[in-house]
Amino acid sequence: MRFSPDFIDKVREANDIVEIIDASFVTVDRIRLNRMLQNVAEELFDRVGLRFVTQDRLDTLRIVKFLKDMMVIMPANIKPSRSRNTLLNLTAVQEEVKKIKEEKLSDEKKIVSRLTEASFQPDAASGLNPHSSEHYKSLQFTCRQLIKFSNTAYNDIRELKNLSKTGDLPERVAKQIDKIDLKFIQKEVRFFYPFEIQIVDKKSFDENEKGRSAHSDYKKAQIQTAMKRVMKGFLEAPVHGSGS
Repeated sequence: MRFSPDFIDKVREANDIVEIIDASFVTVDRIRLNRMLQNVAEELFDRVGLRFVTQDRLDTLRIVKFLKDMMVIMPANIKPSRSRNTLLNLTAVQEEVKKIKEEKLSDEKKIVSRLTEASFQPDAASGLNPHSSEHYKSLQFTCRQLIKFSNTAYNDIRELKNLSKTGDLPERVAKQIDKIDLKFIQKEVRFFYPFEIQIVDKKSFDENEKGRSAHSDYKKAQIQTAMKRVMKGFLEAPVHGSGS
């Protein structure tokens, strides 16, 4: 998914962004599909994605608000089962905000410090992906973008029907064309296309890429699962020695 330079500039101006990665997260779809044990066609939801890396953890909430205000994230079009938060303890943050209001605290540094401390999210295994490390931290939303485009087939068939009335076509062909009912053909094609938004602070991003939850280890785990599923017969086959 490609966002316009103007949009990217607006994000940078409104939020203290370290890095914006505008790219697809998926490079090995075959491996990912082969490791999934399903008896129906599996769908990939993150072939297209956008990752925001912020200076600190609280800035991720500012990004969420900005994207919602810009209608990039629309609650009605978010897929709940594909969205997760392993970065922020939102309940603790909300409770801390109430305390700060009751205390009428005005010192910005103290407010930020207390909210940052409250936002810490303990490590927890993700139920969405068995290959994700319990140390992996991020905010992720699987959104759906409504795609619309004109159906060229509708216009072509309408022209054919008009042409059939001129008498320039053979009678048999004209009758067949006249049988086509345009009300069963869409003038405009519409569908929702999923894309993923990932928001993470700089410290968590570095940990996700190189630390205990390194992305390379995540990919290795996927490959191992795919191998065991696809090549199960070969891996379990007895090995006969040359002298037996």
